[in-house]
Amino acid sequence: MSDATPHFLVGALAEDCAGKPLEYARRIGRIFNSQVDCWRPSEHGEKLDDLLLQAQADCDLLFLSEPVQRNFLGRLLNRSVYRKILDAVPASLWLIRQPRWPIDSILLIIRDEAGEETAEEWALRLALACDAAVTVLVISPADPIMYREGGPVQAPLEILLTADSPIGTQIRRVLRRLRDAGVEGDLQQRQGTPDEQIERELAAGDHDLVIIAAEKKSKLWRWWLGELVEPLLRWLDRPILIVR
Repeated sequence: MSDATPHFLVGALAEDCAGKPLEYARRIGRIFNSQVDCWRPSEHGEKLDDLLLQAQADCDLLFLSEPVQRNFLGRLLNRSVYRKILDAVPASLWLIRQPRWPIDSILLIIRDEAGEETAEEWALRLALACDAAVTVLVISPADPIMYREGGPVQAPLEILLTADSPIGTQIRRVLRRLRDAGVEGDLQQRQGTPDEQIERELAAGDHDLVIIAAEKKSKLWRWWLGELVEPLLRWLDRPILIVR
């Protein structure tokens, strides 16, 4: 995340950009001393395409207001919308669902994915500004085929912490950054598939914001590691920041 004054754009899929989502975005904008603009659709043309064009042209962070889809059909129809946004917008995406303020608890999801150091930076700066605690959820590496067959093999957290591996190095770096900044931090590991690990942590902790790094656009790469972001967007009932 650049130290220069960022430009935040607020848009909405189902309603005008106003009310609680806009006020929520402006609160975040004040934290980063950013310019916050409210996108409004043109009179003609596709609403989503219009928003994506503006986000591509001038946007460091896109806030997207969208009500929670509580039925299966709504979640299914939104799947292609999520993928289109994630593929088209180079900026980070903050999806606002049931906005929570103040932000007292942040869930940072890591799994040795490219871009996670930037996600750590967002979590650290927000935690310092909001006096929030950060829970680091480690999605344990495992063979995706094993997950699909219902028998995930996960390395214990104590082994990951001491391992001379990318994920071990990352865990130690995150904990050190939180400690050095004086941020209250907690390290968690859950059992199950990646989706199940996240669901169990969200059920156990009353987190106000989820932060996760965007995955690579390669379908093969997402298949091999197991896709997390798009499935998460289908059921999550709170704000999520997808960091690039």
